[in-house]
Amino acid sequence: ARGWAPGPPARARAAAAPPPLRAGGGDRGPTAAPARPSGPSALLALRLLSGRDRRLGELTGEVRIMERRIAERSETCRRLEGMLAAAKSEASHIALDIEWHRRALEAAEERSAELELSKKKLLGSFDLHQHSSLDGGPSLMSAHSEVSTNTGFTAASLPMSSCSCAPRIGHATLEPLAPRWQAG
Repeated sequence: ARGWAPGPPARARAAAAPPPLRAGGGDRGPTAAPARPSGPSALLALRLLSGRDRRLGELTGEVRIMERRIAERSETCRRLEGMLAAAKSEASHIALDIEWHRRALEAAEERSAELELSKKKLLGSFDLHQHSSLDGGPSLMSAHSEVSTNTGFTAASLPMSSCSCAPRIGHATLEPLAPRWQAG
């Protein structure tokens, strides 16, 4: 087996070695060529390169995961935007319905007020007519005169219980009228 023998000093080795050529050649003189790692430095370089390659793979995987998440979130955003547009459209339709019903209610309230006013006028007119009939005004007398002329009865012989009842004449009996309204 060979043993270790000291070699020439580093300066002697450098002087004995031919000068390395520069990349691209030329006559500019010697330059340092990249050294090829050997031994422990080569192993260290391979470990560093392997570690960086592994880290690059991890980062590439994380980028792909993030791209997938971004795509999923973009799809979710598009779906939510569609739902939002549909909700806005529905809200617009509901607002139109509310406005229509509000106007219909206002018209109904106006009509109700008109009918109430008309009812009060009719009640007032009816009360005046009823009072004039009870007071024995010309309309009552003319009705009695007409009855007495047609039937031969006088006003005193006819039973009158109220204004809403008709006299009983011979075999024909008239019943009281049912009230159509109530005073409010």
